[in-house]
Amino acid sequence: MTEEDVRQLVAAGAREASDLEFKVSLYPIDSVDSKVRNEARRELFGDLIAMANSGDATLIIGIEEADEIAIAAPGVDAAQATEFVKKLPELLLRNVEPPLRSVQAEVLSIAGEGNLAFVHLMVRQSPEAPHRDASTRIFYERLGAQRVPMDIERVRTAFLRGELAYITFDEFRSKRIGMLSSSPLPNHTVDHRWWGSGFPVLCLHAAPLHALSRHAKRQIDFRRLKPTETLINAQPVDVSTYNAEGFLRYTKGVQDYGGVGFQVFHSGMYESISAGLLWQGKVTITVDNLVQLIRQSWTHIDVLNRELGESGWLVCISAWGLADANLGLPQRRLASSTISSAEPLICSEVRFDSFPTSVLTFAESISPSLQPLYTAFKLAGVELPLDDRTWK
Repeated sequence: MTEEDVRQLVAAGAREASDLEFKVSLYPIDSVDSKVRNEARRELFGDLIAMANSGDATLIIGIEEADEIAIAAPGVDAAQATEFVKKLPELLLRNVEPPLRSVQAEVLSIAGEGNLAFVHLMVRQSPEAPHRDASTRIFYERLGAQRVPMDIERVRTAFLRGELAYITFDEFRSKRIGMLSSSPLPNHTVDHRWWGSGFPVLCLHAAPLHALSRHAKRQIDFRRLKPTETLINAQPVDVSTYNAEGFLRYTKGVQDYGGVGFQVFHSGMYESISAGLLWQGKVTITVDNLVQLIRQSWTHIDVLNRELGESGWLVCISAWGLADANLGLPQRRLASSTISSAEPLICSEVRFDSFPTSVLTFAESISPSLQPLYTAFKLAGVELPLDDRTWK
């Protein structure tokens, strides 16, 4: 949004609605009067909670309204606006339950008025909803242009929507595993082997929480993302292409190696695969495969997270083709699989309310969920190196 956009709202006599709110002045969140300060903070948290619980919305500070219609744009003090925007993220983390991260704030300078500005708050429907004010313990939502407390039935419905996110993720993961494990991609090598065919496969699935909503709207703009430049494959690439589901990139398997690859879906969902190899004469997946998979996935998801706007994520690692396979461990140790069926092994999903800023933190968070994989190879604990050298 620009200053001109704000002016046009006033010129058009825009009316406040469920997705648009005007405020003529800043919330006095730093008032020396504790009563005024506390009331201002409750009003601020209530307004933003109501929007985040209800849908994408915009709040503009510096617009005067009458009967919910914009009538003037006097702006607010620019220095105070800058300080307000600077403090807002921490306030929403400390005073909203669960912490509210789906608010983006910016100061819009007013041309020719160096000491005046508008504040534009873009509030996205939160994937962690419903939220409540931590001090009052009240859940809010938007009803038309008004903020209202949510009754118990509305709160129950909102929590149910959160559970549906896990169900949607399970359906996405199951569909993809079923397709990949039964009909992997051809690699067109001379001996007509299939990508991953005959080798054990590790797979990481990830989804931004907003993509799991029934009302998901955000999509990847591949022209802006430029995935061939920003999403690098772990190994030299044989195929980079767009398909009906998004962007696909992979390295073909060869006689003694199953290949790697990943798919980015239009919604921001993500899938990465690392297939095994022949090692010491045995079909094997290794800890190096796992490290490679986690490192590459973190690099890609970090890019997607910034492209889509900060979001929570669900991440899960699964494996198939483990029958008669081995797990390659440090010091060239091999552990034999106890799995005899073709059923995939699925580890529990890991939820990130904010995406880790380092690959080591990402690996540390995922590591405990891998216990079923290691148990399948008769190992009592997860043997995944968690040191700076490994994850550089």
